[in-house]
Amino acid sequence: MDGLSTSVIQECGANQVCSNAQCTNVVCTPDTTFCKASAVYRCNADGTSLTRIEQCVSSAFCDEEKAACVQQVCSPGQTSCTGKGNQRGTCKGDGSGYEDLNDCEADELCAGGTCVPIGCTAQTSFCDGPGKVRTCNSAGTASVVSQVCDPSAHCVESGTTASCNKGTCLANTGACDGNLALLCKPDGLGYTDSGTDCAASGKVCSGGTCVTKQCDNGTLSCVSNTVMLCTANVQQVFQTCSSSQYCDATDKSCKPRVCPPNVTACSGQVVTTCNADGSAFLNTGTVDCAASGKICSIGTCVTLSCAANQTFCQGGNVYKCSESGTSSALLADCYDPSQHCVQFGNSAQCVSDVCTKNAQTCSGNALVTCNAEGTAYSSTTDCGAQVCIAGACTPKICQPGTFQCSGNVSQVCNATGTAYSTSQTCGSTSFCADGGKCVPLVCAPGAAACVGNNYGFCNAGGSALASGGTDCSSSGQVCDTAGCIATATDGLSSSTNTSLYYATPNVLLGAAIRASSNRRLIRMQANLSSTAAATLRFLGYVSDTQAGPYLPLFDTSVPLPKGAYGVYDSDPLDVPIVAGKFYFFAELFGSPYYYFGDPSYSSRYLGLGRVIGTYSSINVAQPPQSITSLTTTGAVPDIRLITKAP
Repeated sequence: MDGLSTSVIQECGANQVCSNAQCTNVVCTPDTTFCKASAVYRCNADGTSLTRIEQCVSSAFCDEEKAACVQQVCSPGQTSCTGKGNQRGTCKGDGSGYEDLNDCEADELCAGGTCVPIGCTAQTSFCDGPGKVRTCNSAGTASVVSQVCDPSAHCVESGTTASCNKGTCLANTGACDGNLALLCKPDGLGYTDSGTDCAASGKVCSGGTCVTKQCDNGTLSCVSNTVMLCTANVQQVFQTCSSSQYCDATDKSCKPRVCPPNVTACSGQVVTTCNADGSAFLNTGTVDCAASGKICSIGTCVTLSCAANQTFCQGGNVYKCSESGTSSALLADCYDPSQHCVQFGNSAQCVSDVCTKNAQTCSGNALVTCNAEGTAYSSTTDCGAQVCIAGACTPKICQPGTFQCSGNVSQVCNATGTAYSTSQTCGSTSFCADGGKCVPLVCAPGAAACVGNNYGFCNAGGSALASGGTDCSSSGQVCDTAGCIATATDGLSSSTNTSLYYATPNVLLGAAIRASSNRRLIRMQANLSSTAAATLRFLGYVSDTQAGPYLPLFDTSVPLPKGAYGVYDSDPLDVPIVAGKFYFFAELFGSPYYYFGDPSYSSRYLGLGRVIGTYSSINVAQPPQSITSLTTTGAVPDIRLITKAP
């Protein structure tokens, strides 16, 4: 091939065209628009293909003439009126028109797809009786009430229309003109020319009819117990009287009854009978109760029992007399035990009692007794040398505020001097002494002990030595729990081998005693072990009371080497100890150390006195100027006091 010429390789058929170098079938008329399957299509220029340009919606169809989607003219498959004359038909499947067409008969109309008989003349109106106007619909198949005439009007037809017209009377109804009975014309435009004169027959006109006369129009009358009003020759209820009223024939009105009808009753103080309608009493068969000194009550002469409507006391309660004075009823129950009824002139009332009924009470030192009504005191008795308490004269047995002992209990006399009550129960470390007060035990019950400077065994109560004690002073000695000796050593702690440790320096530790005998302190000792070279200070304080303050008495010190262990003496002392005073003895050590003693306080009885408390403090650079806060829970160091006779 040189491209300089062409040759035919295929001849296309009658329904084909050459397109894109090949024979292609023609499927549509070139460049046309047409309908196909409820859609609008466009054919291309050579007729070989088509394109859908619009899909008709469900309420439209494709119009072949217009080649476009248009609105359906009817609902597919439904039978309806076609709108062409009196014709009906079935809508085509695509809604484009009707098929199976039928014409209704001459006396029928097509309505709703059905041939129905003609009911009235279309678009006309007519009368439905004298009081209604009906209008025919546009198809002539039915009519509706379009107007209801007023009572004073009636329906009138004129040609093809009807309307409500007001006339002079209600059509075909009767009426009265005075005593003349008339009949309204059918058109309501006046009455018939003739009428009936009811008077000629001795009757009256009522509602357009001659009837027998019942009453005079507009007048009132009493019928039984009802006020009646005559209206159009008919009696109508105007007012109904209640059961407590009667119909007054004179005034033609309801009035209150004077008495119950036909019942025996009281007219003032006269027994009489009420008339039939309750409007008055009869004047026959009367009895004057006043003539016999009685009163009339409920139609009977009765005796007066109390002053009418007044209150009075009866049985301790308040009663009220009835309005007639013939009976009484309870008005107020003075039920409160502290109340009684009191009469004040013509009235009575419940008032509070002055005192408790029949009870005895005290007025100063006098015994007084309340009367049975609670209204006053009936008797008085002077208790004299006795004391009036709680409604009784009671003997006086003690002086108020004084004390006595009852066993180991301290009792105090009450404010009236009539009895003792417990003031204090003395504990295990105290006893009730002369004077009735709890005081600390002076010795351990049953143990060898020193009381003052006397040696012996403590009695069971811990208040004194049992008989047979020895006075150590007579031999110039002092008392020790072992007996009378020249020099006594009293240890504040019961333990001498229990080791306790303080890890901080400058610890002040000691205990207080109450001295029970006069002595002279000549030396102190401390049982301890030092962890470093330090100074041991022995301190003494004195106070007049157990609570303190304890003021400095002496301060002496001795040096200790590191690792020292044992009992160490103070410098010689010469300190007087006075019985009855309180002393605090302590050790103050300058480095951490071990000491011996009791880990916690316990009351101890010494020959010198009794341990009463402890005190401790750490980081004490200098001894305090006073001690005020003893405790009974701290440790007690093994401090020993060496004393001799003063």
